[in-house]
Amino acid sequence: MNKKELYNKILQLDGLTNEEKSELLGLLRKQKKYGLVWEDKPEDVEERLRDELPVLIEDATKAIISDYTDAPNHVLIEGDNLEALAALTYTHEGKIDVIYIDPPYNTGNKDFVYNDSFVDSEDTYRHSKWLSFMNKRLRIAKQLLSDKGVIFISIDDNEQAQLKLLCDEIFSQNNFVSDVIWQHSIQPKGYAGKFSLHHNYTLIYRKSEKFILRNMERTEEDNKAYKNPDNDPRGKWRSGDVRNALYRPNLIYDIITPSGKIIHAPEKGWRWSKETVAEKINSGEIVFNRDETNIIRKIYLDTVEGRCPETIWFGKDVGTTREANTELKEVFDGEVPFDTPKPTGLLKRIMTIGADNNSTILDFFAGSGTTLHATMQLNDEDGGHRKCILVTNNENNICEEVTYERNKRVINGYTTPKGEEVPGLKGNTLRYYRTSFVGRSRSMKNMRQL
Repeated sequence: MNKKELYNKILQLDGLTNEEKSELLGLLRKQKKYGLVWEDKPEDVEERLRDELPVLIEDATKAIISDYTDAPNHVLIEGDNLEALAALTYTHEGKIDVIYIDPPYNTGNKDFVYNDSFVDSEDTYRHSKWLSFMNKRLRIAKQLLSDKGVIFISIDDNEQAQLKLLCDEIFSQNNFVSDVIWQHSIQPKGYAGKFSLHHNYTLIYRKSEKFILRNMERTEEDNKAYKNPDNDPRGKWRSGDVRNALYRPNLIYDIITPSGKIIHAPEKGWRWSKETVAEKINSGEIVFNRDETNIIRKIYLDTVEGRCPETIWFGKDVGTTREANTELKEVFDGEVPFDTPKPTGLLKRIMTIGADNNSTILDFFAGSGTTLHATMQLNDEDGGHRKCILVTNNENNICEEVTYERNKRVINGYTTPKGEEVPGLKGNTLRYYRTSFVGRSRSMKNMRQL
C-alpha cells in the first residue's frame, strides 16, 4: 500500500474524531523518505532540564591564574555534557570555531553509559540509545559553532555509518567536509583469522560555506619534487598538468611549436584558452619539451602556499595511541590514568587546519584533556592566542584527578619519570567550573541565584 492509499484509508476510518484523523495524517506526513530512523530513548537529565536551568559555578580554589596580562583564559567544566552544553548556549552560541569530540564508540564492551547503566552488546536498544545520546548533543553543538566553525568527530566502525547519516541530517550533506582516516597504531596485532586494525575515522562537518580549510606548513620532504634543471631565474619548479579535467570542446586546438611542429590537444582539451597558453609561453611559465612533442607547465615553489591536508593521517606525522600513552606517562610520572588517549599531534593538526590562531576550541568529551594540552603547546609554538573549553564528567574522579591534574602540571611544569624537568606553559589561565541547576520559575530566589 502506498502513502496515498493509506492517506485515503485514514480519512474513511470510522470511530475516529476529525482531530484523531488529523493527528494520524500528521504522523504520516512526518515519515522520512530517506535517512536514519531510530527509537528515541530519553535521558534522565532531559527531564531535569525541562524544570530547571543549567548554570556553571566556579570552584575558585582550582583556578590557575597566569601573571601574563594577555594570557588566554581556558575553561574546564565538570558535569554531564548535556547540562554543560545547554549552559554554554547562553554564553557561547555562535562563538565556537572548532569542536573536537571523541565520544564513546559504543563497542558493546561497556564503554558507554546511558542513564547510569552500561550499554552492552546484548542491549536491543544499543544503537538507538547511542543515537539519541549523540543527536541531542550534536544539535546543541551546531548552535555553538560560529558561521566559520567546524566540528571533528573521532569514531570507529561500530557507529561510523550511523554517525555519518546523523551528521548529514543535522549539519546537512552539503556541509560534509571529509572523513579522515587516522592511523592510530603502527605495530601489527597477531590475531589469527582477523584483520589487524590500525585506524579509526574523523568525520568533519562545517557550519556553513564560510568555513575555510587551511593548508598545513610545507616540509623539506614536500619540497623535494621542486628542482631547477634549466636554471630558471624564478627558482625551483615542478611540472604541472596542462590537460583539462572535463571535456571542453572550445579548448581543443593545435599548438604550433617554435620549429613549426604541431602539438595536438589532449582528448578533453587544454587547461586554458589559446590566448592564455600563448601568454604563458611568452612568460616562460609554459615551455616545450626537448623534441617539441608536448608542453610543460611550471609550478614554482615560491607560488605554493602550504600543503593541502590529505584524507589519511599517518601515525608518524600526528602520533599514535602508543605515543599518547607515553605523553601521559611523562606528565603523570610513569602512570597512564586513562585508556586510549589521543596524541597532542592529532589535535594540533585539527586546530591548524580548522581555524586561525585566535580561535575558540570546545571538546565536550574531554577525557584526559589532550585538547587543552595541545592548545597550549600550539600557542607556545606559534604565538597563538587560542582559548579552549573542556567538558567531562567526574566519573571515577577523572575530571579532578586526570583532566584537571594533567593540564595543571602542563601549566606549572613537571618532572618526567627520567628526572627531566619540563618547564610550565605559564602563559595560560585555567578556571574550573561545575554544572548546577536553578529553577525555571521567575521567583526572587531563582533570579538571585542566576
